[in-house]
Amino acid sequence: MTTKNTKLLSPCIHMNGTSQEALVREYEAAWEAVKEAMNVMQKITVNGRDYYPYDSSATNFDHLRIAEGQHRNRMLRLSSVLLELEALINNIASDDRQQHVTVDIE
Repeated sequence: MTTKNTKLLSPCIHMNGTSQEALVREYEAAWEAVKEAMNVMQKITVNGRDYYPYDSSATNFDHLRIAEGQHRNRMLRLSSVLLELEALINNIASDDRQQHVTVDIE
């Protein structure tokens, strides 16, 4: 698996913008929603009997393998969003905020 180094722009806390507390609360709500989406997605059954081939160019096993890979990729994308949100939350909540946050995503 390849790790990608992603540079994120973090919100700037100042008196004319959204408060630190509100930003943390909003980003945490988004993090919780993505986490819940992941929990629901983990319950999806990828069953070979649900992926019979529509034509003779592929086998049932080929379709199952494709479906499993696509499901795994969806989970990885959600996991990446979770990591980004976590990095932003930590930076926003920090007394030593940075303009950019770097996060390693697989």
